[in-house]
Amino acid sequence: MKLNSKLTESELYNTISDKDKVLFILYDYPNSTTKDISNKCYPDNTVTSVTSVPPVTSVTSVTSRGNTSNKNNKGNRVTTITDKVKVYLSRLFDDKYINKGKSTIPNTYSLTQIAIEYIEDKYNQYQKEIRLIIQKKTNESKEITTIKTFQSYFQSVRQLPNILACIRQNKAFILDFSDLLHFDPDSAEYLLDEPEEALKCAEIAIEQNENAKITVLLKNPPKSAERNITHLRVRDVNKLVYLNCEIKSRATSAVITTSIKFECPSCGNQMVVHQLDSTGKLTEPSFCGCGRKGKFRTLERKREDYLRITVSDLYSNLTSSEVPEEINVILQQDYFMFEKLAEGDRVKLTGILNLCDTLSRNGQKTTIEQKIIKTVGIEKLDKDFDKVFLTEEDEKQFETIRLDPIKWHRQLLFSDLKDIELAETLNILQLYGNFHVLQIGKPGIGKSESSKRISQVAVRGSFCNCINATPSGLLGATTKNNFTGKFTLDGGVFKRMHPNGIVVCDEINRGSEDFLQPALLGIMNDKRLNVKKANVDLDVPCDISISATANKLRRYDSHSSPYEVFGLIEPLWDRFDFKLYYNNSIDFNNIDFLGEIVSQNRDEFKLPENEMEIIKKYQIKSRMIDVKFTKEDHNKMAIVLHQFYSGDTDSGYRPIRTIKSLLSAICKIHHRQRPINEDYAFATDLVLALRQAESKFKATEMAKE
Repeated sequence: MKLNSKLTESELYNTISDKDKVLFILYDYPNSTTKDISNKCYPDNTVTSVTSVPPVTSVTSVTSRGNTSNKNNKGNRVTTITDKVKVYLSRLFDDKYINKGKSTIPNTYSLTQIAIEYIEDKYNQYQKEIRLIIQKKTNESKEITTIKTFQSYFQSVRQLPNILACIRQNKAFILDFSDLLHFDPDSAEYLLDEPEEALKCAEIAIEQNENAKITVLLKNPPKSAERNITHLRVRDVNKLVYLNCEIKSRATSAVITTSIKFECPSCGNQMVVHQLDSTGKLTEPSFCGCGRKGKFRTLERKREDYLRITVSDLYSNLTSSEVPEEINVILQQDYFMFEKLAEGDRVKLTGILNLCDTLSRNGQKTTIEQKIIKTVGIEKLDKDFDKVFLTEEDEKQFETIRLDPIKWHRQLLFSDLKDIELAETLNILQLYGNFHVLQIGKPGIGKSESSKRISQVAVRGSFCNCINATPSGLLGATTKNNFTGKFTLDGGVFKRMHPNGIVVCDEINRGSEDFLQPALLGIMNDKRLNVKKANVDLDVPCDISISATANKLRRYDSHSSPYEVFGLIEPLWDRFDFKLYYNNSIDFNNIDFLGEIVSQNRDEFKLPENEMEIIKKYQIKSRMIDVKFTKEDHNKMAIVLHQFYSGDTDSGYRPIRTIKSLLSAICKIHHRQRPINEDYAFATDLVLALRQAESKFKATEMAKE
């Protein structure tokens, strides 16, 4: 594609050799004669001069066509400017850079395609260098302006105390983007486009103001910087982005060398080499100014804490047709509290999108580059129970709820369900306790519905239908992460609900006994989730409560054990703290009762946002309460245990834990740190009602047979 501008009028034309000037002239004025070229190449047009013939610079040797018979003048001879141009034209013709015009006197010359490409490449490269010089000067000016802006910003009354506190405590200063945007929109825009340079300017500004070096991180990035991992593209490289994502894999924290100071043994010269290789390979100096190559002495290493994690998109942020992707993330310096970042955590991650080389199997770099995030800020999306902010208005609502919390929860959650008061009470208490419940009864009487509602309002809850459940859906899939080198569990309901969550396993006896029931046994017995596949054995903590439902699978008779009737393995049956038997039924002869049920029936259970918020905050408040039992409490518990378990030689120690968990839940739902006499009476009545429901259910089933 021919360039639009005249090359002979450019600044580049005045800096190139005469030979290249000839090419530039022919590019602008094709089919020129030797005289035309001479006049344009040498506009002064001196008639003669005593010169040396220009040396041959091309690969092809060119012999001058002038008179060479005088061998004693050592190459000096009287030449005209036209002769000089003829020499250049001859050499260019031999190098196949120009063509001679045919049947023309005098001869005209034009460029070959090789020469055209050579000239255009040379001019484009020159233009690129000019742009880089201009850009560099612009950047330098922009950096100076940005540093001055940050100096003014950091000297403000609101920011200076925070900076001084960070310097004293050796912490990173967290820069609030929204505050900076309000102070100076231009600097905020520069931070979006050139985040690495802008943050360096901020650190320089603090160093110049306070004579101290601290790291500057970022929070509250703008909505325009939000991305899903699956949407990251080339246009985002070296830009500021933030992701709402889940930590899929986490390596152990390590120490990385960021730069090394070397010394030359020959001359004592010291050289600092920054370790920038993305593959982790150590970079050493290749040579010293004195001529020495290799075997340099290491004087000093600069080290930083380092953590590698892999994060993935949140399904809730994607459409049904979008595929979630993963990206590797680097966290340097332990300002991010490495120990509090765990697999499964949902985080808001602010960082700079970079590219790094990928290696082939033989260790050679490939043309494919891998996306990686350098972190400049990270926050957890899920609130910690000990850091939730409760308002005075919340506390006033709590006072009203504490008057009768069971009744308040029942009206909020189960107003449209009838004749299941015992199930409602136990399900409500499970929100505040740590025990496991098995709900038994015929189909269609409210087991699944009441349990599902509990999972929806729990601070951390999940409902799963075991009939259609897969091992990867419940337990998670074992995958090896190439970035961290570890096998991890990806997904899985149980893992996501750890810690203190509730998982409702509907139709537990219809799921696969090969993986589901043994996994539940490990969770309920040891609070661990163990997954064994091929040569991989993963064991992760899993402190959750299980609420399961089951229908009978075979006839109930005196020769069958209860766990066989309901299709459970015996150890799992014994691990449930409470077995809740449903004996309710709907009287279709009572028109008034049916009308009340129909009028209150909900097509879909969904609490208003304000009610959902208050019930979760009430649970969070209860999680902050540490229930203490005294010796007197232990004696009262012993009386309850004696009343219900005397003569039962198969119970062991498990009922002791069950009663303590139940009383702890009763205390927490009332926001009390110690049980009172009414709590023991309530626990006694509840256990008695459970025993009576069991007896009634068995009697009814035996009568049917």
